Amino acid sequence: MVKRILFAAALLAAFLPAWAAPSAKAWIFRLDNGQVISSGNADLPLPMASTTKLMTALIASEKPWQSVTVSAGDVAEGLYPCMSFAPGTELSRRDALCAMLMCSANELAHALGEKWGEGRFVAEMNTRARLLGMRNTRYKNTHGLDEDGHFSSARDIAILSAAVMKNPELREIVGQSKTEITVKGKPAEIESTFAPFLEKVPGAAGLKTGTTTKAGSCFAGAVRFKGHILYGTVLHSQKGKAYEQAAEEFESILAARALKTVLKKGETFRADKDFDNISFEAGEAVELLLEGGEKARKEMLYTPAYPVRKGDGAALLVVTAPGYSESIRLYATETRLIPRRQAALTILLSVLCILITAYYFAALRKTGKEEDCA
Repeated sequence: MVKRILFAAALLAAFLPAWAAPSAKAWIFRLDNGQVISSGNADLPLPMASTTKLMTALIASEKPWQSVTVSAGDVAEGLYPCMSFAPGTELSRRDALCAMLMCSANELAHALGEKWGEGRFVAEMNTRARLLGMRNTRYKNTHGLDEDGHFSSARDIAILSAAVMKNPELREIVGQSKTEITVKGKPAEIESTFAPFLEKVPGAAGLKTGTTTKAGSCFAGAVRFKGHILYGTVLHSQKGKAYEQAAEEFESILAARALKTVLKKGETFRADKDFDNISFEAGEAVELLLEGGEKARKEMLYTPAYPVRKGDGAALLVVTAPGYSESIRLYATETRLIPRRQAALTILLSVLCILITAYYFAALRKTGKEEDCA
């Protein structure tokens, strides 16, 4: 009987964490240098709800425009408008982007698409996705409401999040808990759907949440940590749970891991003797989030292509660690025009030529003296 109780307790302990944690179909947490800290089904194509609006904002932010006007079509019932904008309402560029990203206003996402033509705008979104390397993403609309063929993956949304955070205009907007916009000449305060995360997690830098029937609860977030940004994406969590799951994972990662410098800028490496022991130095540093016993492995790759001049990026250093593998360019710290063996052979041949020449002229002089004596 006791054995059965102990077995049942062990079984419960094994499965309790899985029951307690919010379920999600896909997730990824990665450092800005590409190191993947944790992931699950990261490349699985799934509906992604309003995280779509990150791409809508990225494309719109790169176009020259000052305002957008909400039409009757933008506030149609099927678009589930989130704000009480009357048809004909004009919003400034900043206010429109704030309403779309912070309040997840479907009507503004639709209005921005229509401003340049919905089909053309969505085509631009798909082109940018390909250019960014978002291999499992296809857009069918600008707002993220459920539609067949409209999907992305956790890894792709993390890539998109990084692109948005590099855009100063959008970075400022997604990092706000609340702001004030102007509607028909009157100020109106709006609060971000992302506010709970910004207020709870230290270093939270913002981005976007989203929810639809097919997509479930979705989240794309960023946290600043010691000069780096840690990105996290959670797709298809339980209703309202994506934010909680992401917050717990961010906190767990930063509590369990330390930022370690595995490669210093200027750190030197030498090719082996077969490649003349040429000295190289790293042009950049590499910092990774590692647990206590984790270490990085460094392997130098060098294919001689003479001449090698000081400053040439003629070698690579492959840095490998848990969740990370990257080739770092190394730069020569010295000049080597030809291989040492070739140089030595050239010198030897030159010396031999000089000796032979000297011997030849010495022999001529000796022959001339003998003829004079005769």
